Amino acid sequence: MSNLLSTPQVAERYKITVTQVSRLIRTGYLRAVRIGRVWAIDPDDLPAFEASRPKWGGHREGSGRKSQR
Repeated sequence: MSNLLSTPQVAERYKITVTQVSRLIRTGYLRAVRIGRVWAIDPDDLPAFEASRPKWGGHREGSGRKSQR
């Protein structure tokens, strides 16, 4: 196991928020271990995450938002 990364480090690396990193962990997209009250991410698990990473932002068709006309 390499040096573990914190959720803020992963957030900075992928230019997303810490909340989004936590959501990725909760939903199973990103593997992590709980150490006390914090999550730790093994950098060796990041390639698998990158392959299955959901895309953030933007408007998705059928998301309930009405288009502007």
